[in-house]
Amino acid sequence: MWIENPLNSIEEVRLQRIPKPELKPGHALVKIMVAAANPTERLVFAALPLPGWSFPTVCGVDFSGVVEGVSDDVKNVQVGDAVFAVNWSSGHDDSAPVIGGAFAEYISIAAYKLSKKPEALSFEQAASLGCIGVTAFQSVIDVGGVSRGTKLLVLGGSTAVGSLVIQLGKHLGAHVVTTASTRAFSYVEQFNAADKIINYNEKKWDENAEVKDFDVIIDCSPEKGTLAKALAGGVVRTGGKYINLTDFSYGFDPTAHPPLSWAAFYPAHQDTANQDFIADLVVKGKLRIPVESRFPFTQEGVTDLLQKMLGGKSLGKNLLLISQ
Repeated sequence: MWIENPLNSIEEVRLQRIPKPELKPGHALVKIMVAAANPTERLVFAALPLPGWSFPTVCGVDFSGVVEGVSDDVKNVQVGDAVFAVNWSSGHDDSAPVIGGAFAEYISIAAYKLSKKPEALSFEQAASLGCIGVTAFQSVIDVGGVSRGTKLLVLGGSTAVGSLVIQLGKHLGAHVVTTASTRAFSYVEQFNAADKIINYNEKKWDENAEVKDFDVIIDCSPEKGTLAKALAGGVVRTGGKYINLTDFSYGFDPTAHPPLSWAAFYPAHQDTANQDFIADLVVKGKLRIPVESRFPFTQEGVTDLLQKMLGGKSLGKNLLLISQ
């Protein structure tokens, strides 16, 4: 199993073998096939406080696998089912304080969190979509209210969640504009989902005359001060929405930034129906989640994966191949 200590150095993290997780009431025991890395791992190594996270711990929130056991009270899955899920912290899911656990051979998880993997969806695809899928769904649909004709600006279109937000917005009929660097421009272009891609290495997005009066901004970028820039430059209309997915400093009160109707950091929550919705669109070819790199479940493989995540330059998902 992969155990992470409360350290800031990847070199001090060790792959260790510990007892198989116990099967608690309401839980399923899943043999993990594939796990996916997320920015959560960067937050842990930055020593930022994460709700529900204590040490030592097992990293990883996204996974796919096969059910090997269920408690007597579980009815939604059974032994042999191929499943996927995101096991978020209490800050995202107050009913299940145990977080992570996916960088391991087995995980014991509240069964209600599990989605059954469609046969046409690979284990790699399924492991990739949980965290970014529910985040995209909730920011675009639940909070953003994006529909046909909505003017949607996505900051950070080359991030994993940003690329999915672009595709989902276009699927819903929005007019989608996004930002990308010179390095990532062609990556974003491949989705054929953005009506316009702004290369921010050539011109600042908030100084672009074409970037005005958007109904919704979804910020997936690491850039600081984007709300102030959007307001000062007339990028977002009065009564519009600014949804930040990366910076806690914007707070959690959506009414705190007038004249916008909604503006705050949004902490997405676990939702199996959202997972199922995104998986269905992937199966139908409406959404794509590219994989950048695959790493073996070895000491060297996990170290390389975490180094990749800490670099912050990935284009696509990075996967840990546990049992394949």
